[in-house]
Amino acid sequence: MSETYEQYMVDLDGVFGDSEEPFPTIKKVKVEARPLPLEPGYVRVRLRAATVNWRVFIVVENPPLYIPTHQVFVPLSDGAGEIVEISSKGSLWSVGERVITVPNCGWKQGYDVADFDPVSSYGSSNIDGTLSKFMIVRDDGIVKAPSNVSWEEAVCLPVAGGSAWNALFHGPTPVKPGGLSTFAIQLQQLAGRSFPRLLRMISWKWPKDLGATYTINYTKHTKWSEKGLEFTGNRGVDHVVDVIGLPTAAEAVRSLRTGGQVTFIGFLGGQAPPPDLVNTLLAGGKAGMLAASKPMIEELVRAVEMNNIHPQIGQVFDWNEDRKAYAALASGSVVGKVVIRI
Repeated sequence: MSETYEQYMVDLDGVFGDSEEPFPTIKKVKVEARPLPLEPGYVRVRLRAATVNWRVFIVVENPPLYIPTHQVFVPLSDGAGEIVEISSKGSLWSVGERVITVPNCGWKQGYDVADFDPVSSYGSSNIDGTLSKFMIVRDDGIVKAPSNVSWEEAVCLPVAGGSAWNALFHGPTPVKPGGLSTFAIQLQQLAGRSFPRLLRMISWKWPKDLGATYTINYTKHTKWSEKGLEFTGNRGVDHVVDVIGLPTAAEAVRSLRTGGQVTFIGFLGGQAPPPDLVNTLLAGGKAGMLAASKPMIEELVRAVEMNNIHPQIGQVFDWNEDRKAYAALASGSVVGKVVIRI
């Protein structure tokens, strides 16, 4: 391993870069390789790919929802790479194994959101994230990557794939052309569900290519709940997973059948709900979802291998093109995951 390597850093004080540049608080820096041996229970991973999620914008804007514990940290939470070093005292892993990160690294057990530890999440300022060439992680903060996918495909699994798996097999299902929605459509056949029961709010034709039965252009049909009722024979949909937020919340509720469920995952519509509402929705996991636990991601990995699933990648950027990757995600026009090759 070289004496120095590169990683990107976020400075919440905004001292990095030119204020006229997009995303001035994120900058590539060189750091010294840690010469000390690894502590027991840790491994060093040479990262090969990371993905950009909407959370990076939320964290950088420093809203009340994410109270930072560090002003300078490595962003992003999805990572894929191979293990290059283990502790001299032994490890659960071997050098050379292909792994992916568990973004909610504090949610190591169970399927109940009550087991989730909100301060233990890669790239949330509490723990350094994955936009780095090397990363030191705990043995239980990673899972084995599927053998049938590339680095770029593997890195799509933790957040987008995990969220879709959680929604389909441990709760509800999605919206919008991003990685979570494309993954949910790819996985829905494994769940044995047909899309008349899973309402989509989409403006493109691509979902049908991935297996969606019906699509609804929510910009054309502002009262899209009526279309949802029409597709279900006025029964109403079982689940809505809403990543738009406040602009679509009312229609999401109107579209439900009696006893149906709506799960709020994000607010891509640009209007963040008040912190007290966020806390209420997430309390006990009643209406909010926090990606996936480690067991859920392990289940997803097995399903991806057994069914030879290949995640939908929207666009891949090189290591020096991080700002282009952020801009592509922010444009909302990329179908599938935005990946940075490391």
